[in-house]
Amino acid sequence: MTHRSPPTATPVQRMAVMMIIALLIQFLLGMYTNLFIALPRVAVQESGGLMLGMGRMMAVGFSDPVFMVHMIVGMLLVLGALATVMVGISVKQTPFMVITVIGLAAVLIAGYGGLTFFMNGQHNSASYTMAVGWLSAVTIYFMAYVRASAG
Repeated sequence: MTHRSPPTATPVQRMAVMMIIALLIQFLLGMYTNLFIALPRVAVQESGGLMLGMGRMMAVGFSDPVFMVHMIVGMLLVLGALATVMVGISVKQTPFMVITVIGLAAVLIAGYGGLTFFMNGQHNSASYTMAVGWLSAVTIYFMAYVRASAG
């Protein structure tokens, strides 16, 4: 009887799993923030432009640990999505190149929704943009995982 070692995950699969886990954590942190944390409005127009608005947002973020972690995970998701694109390109297979770029776009859309939600008055449209971006990203990275599993 010969022992077969279990198949090892491909780099695309490992990145996809890491992104899915980070996205699920981000979802839970975001829902907690939405339901239990009163975020002040940090309008770009009132704070002297985008950079000062971002500075005020960071100051508010660091005042609440859950929101701070939510912001940090969001930044890590962007970096992870960029790394996933690099892995997708390195395998030199067009489907992975395309799907990882779409995943990056979905993460950026969700992040844009988050920034505008916080900085422009917590409008429902920004919350919807976050949700659509998040759902798209989870779907895309799941598709990447399944596609890499198939061969």
